[in-house]
Amino acid sequence: MESLRMKIAVISNVFSPHVIGGYELGCLGLARAAQAAGHRIRVLTSRAIGRLQKRDRASDLDVKGLFTPIYDYENIISGVRCNTDPAAMGGILPANVIALQYELESFQPDAIWIFNPIALGPVGIFETAVASGIPTTVHLMDHFDGTVADHQVGFNVLPRWIRAKSKMGAIACSRKTLETNQVHGTYGRTTVIPNGVSFDKASQPVKSLPGDCVNFVYFGQIESHKGILQLIDAFALLKKRHSGKHLQLHLIGSGSESFRSELDQSITRHRLERDVVQHGFIPPSELPERLDTMHAAVFPLRPDEPFAYVVIEAIRAGLPTIVSRHAGVAEFLPQQYPLLLHDRDNSSELASLMGRVLLDNQPVREWTSRLQTLIREICDLDRSCLPRCIEFLREGSGVTQPRRHLADMVNDGLASWQSSLQLQLATSQPNPAIPVGKRLERWVRRKVPTSTRYFWKRQLRWLSSRKAG
Repeated sequence: MESLRMKIAVISNVFSPHVIGGYELGCLGLARAAQAAGHRIRVLTSRAIGRLQKRDRASDLDVKGLFTPIYDYENIISGVRCNTDPAAMGGILPANVIALQYELESFQPDAIWIFNPIALGPVGIFETAVASGIPTTVHLMDHFDGTVADHQVGFNVLPRWIRAKSKMGAIACSRKTLETNQVHGTYGRTTVIPNGVSFDKASQPVKSLPGDCVNFVYFGQIESHKGILQLIDAFALLKKRHSGKHLQLHLIGSGSESFRSELDQSITRHRLERDVVQHGFIPPSELPERLDTMHAAVFPLRPDEPFAYVVIEAIRAGLPTIVSRHAGVAEFLPQQYPLLLHDRDNSSELASLMGRVLLDNQPVREWTSRLQTLIREICDLDRSCLPRCIEFLREGSGVTQPRRHLADMVNDGLASWQSSLQLQLATSQPNPAIPVGKRLERWVRRKVPTSTRYFWKRQLRWLSSRKAG
């Protein structure tokens, strides 16, 4: 039994107590479940995150704030324009490369489990993991290829990203997520495992409609890309179609200040101040009790939604659930499910599905009961999802990769950067009489602080001495 236990290094840019959405919750849930199953887990994450919402710290896990701080990440994922470092989003951060290499040499894990490398210098994280010789798997719950490709500004390390991907395995939360993450190169070995939730408690009975007030609920991130404004429009139309019923829409979750004002304006425009209840952030421990007072859940998610944990949570809570047909989680639902939304921008269609909950409640309740049985089979974290993930990690990436020394990796990176920069200088400088080497030297002196140059010279000298020794 002892031989089956593994030492696993988990890597993610954001981790407890910082939370953005499902990615962080998924990473935390899998790390805790793996540790409870007897595996030794060490989580490697950033030292500081910025202004993200905080939850209870995961004091039961070994968490190391190893990587450089991330700033404005909450604005990046919300689509807010901010000054982001292209190297952090789609390139290499040498400090993180060195920190990760040291940690891997110290911890000596049996497997590396990467969750979200964005803003950590994802190319550097992937290359370091692969070059360590340790079987590496990335857990895809978002779209990385597009982000990395969009941030190739002033450099082009996309070929290195593609090469690193080919030498590692990938677990995707849905087929569509796997496809979007193989636009620029393919992974060495892949599998699809849906995100899981714990079923340590029995699923709640399916909710029946009361005679007085019917409560619809949305819970999760309160942001524009989650379809909140479309939900407000549809709810206003539903109120007009069923004016004789007392209906309320409850919004549970937090969002950016900029979107909150936009949401308030939409509610005021439709005169729904008394019918839309904004609860704000609710701790996960209190959410089941709050959901117990609701009667149906609505999630008009965008077509590229990787999965959507909230749908599984809502079905487990016994709520008839309206969800976009093209969201990742819908791949695991029967195509005949009557509450699948085709077009979230069609407020009439969304209002009709909400009306169906009111008019055809008995068939909808029967469907919800069937879905509870289904998700218990395929989305049970402890009995289905985690064992499949551990088995994939144990089998490795499927590609053998010799271990390389950090000095070689850094030298390769500097050589690649220098050749790329030389090409740019040779093609863009107005005075070709000056040799490229001299221009490069002038550029470095002008752009790179003396202290930074001195630091890297010392680091490379020390690394080379370690290699020689």
